[in-house]
Amino acid sequence: GAKLAIRLLTELREKAGGMPTDPGIIIPAQPGTPAEDAISALINLGYRRPEAQGAVTRVLARTGDDAPIDSLIRDSLKELAR
Repeated sequence: GAKLAIRLLTELREKAGGMPTDPGIIIPAQPGTPAEDAISALINLGYRRPEAQGAVTRVLARTGDDAPIDSLIRDSLKELAR
């Protein structure tokens, strides 16, 4: 509940005391590959990671590594529907 959440935040704040708080510090996001992004999208849609990875791998085997992300997700969804 709320008491546990407050306790966890308090304990984590003490352990993470050395974290930067300057708003000028920007941590760059690491761009993922289209395959990683497609797997992430499928997981967010409710598929399990092994299912998503298998579908994306099968689609990549057919289409090649340069498939655009939108077609990769769409074809992976079709693969999972089978």
